[in-house]
Amino acid sequence: MKQAVTVVVLLVAGFAATFFWFQQNTRALSGDVQQLREEVVTLRGSLDELSKTTQAIHRRLNPPAPTAWVSADDDAAKGRDNAPVTLIEFSEFQCPFCARFSANTLPEIIRTYVETGKVKFVFRDFPLSFHQHAAAAAEAAECAGDQGMYWEMHDILFENHENLEPAAIRSYAEKIGLFMPDFLFCLESGKNAAEVQQDLHDGRQAGVNSTPSFFIGVSRQDGRIEGTLLKGAKPFGVFRKLIEKKLKEAGTGGKS
Repeated sequence: MKQAVTVVVLLVAGFAATFFWFQQNTRALSGDVQQLREEVVTLRGSLDELSKTTQAIHRRLNPPAPTAWVSADDDAAKGRDNAPVTLIEFSEFQCPFCARFSANTLPEIIRTYVETGKVKFVFRDFPLSFHQHAAAAAEAAECAGDQGMYWEMHDILFENHENLEPAAIRSYAEKIGLFMPDFLFCLESGKNAAEVQQDLHDGRQAGVNSTPSFFIGVSRQDGRIEGTLLKGAKPFGVFRKLIEKKLKEAGTGGKS
């Protein structure tokens, strides 16, 4: 009998000890859980602050592209007059970056968007003052345009942008088949100097300060666009992204 009582007492004592241990550890565990919850709340707050800071830095490093109202004027153009989007380039023939754009990127834009009727491409002059022959080359292209051969002169000047001496320009005019007496009279008389200077003025008014610079926007009947400014000889993909955006704004939708 005494042994049975002893066993019962031991069992009760063991159960009590186990219950006490479980109760103590449950309280400790509950405290740990509460602390963990508080730490999670604090961490969420820190992540929210970090996200806001990251977004602010992104906005600072990637500000919205500037826009400006720009006219196509009566400058040389390729594509349909009623194309939904207009791309205006301010450029000059002595600029190596402009030459690179003309050789590498412009042909893709012409094939993908101009020849398919989606984009009208306009070339406007922006001869930089530190390029000695840039203004004369721009006038030479305009004089070639008077004979209906603007783009032929445009291409050959860019192909030879490192040599735009007066004698070289005359040789390019002969090579593309211009009627030389008219070309030389046009060039020597300064017939198109005012046209070049007007382009330069309009570019400055729109915020152009380097070449090449581009404005891409939805076409309007008055020939103006509210163009998004894109600076530099960017790869085709950059132009594609912006052109597609403008096509959607124009309501023409789809990818090429």
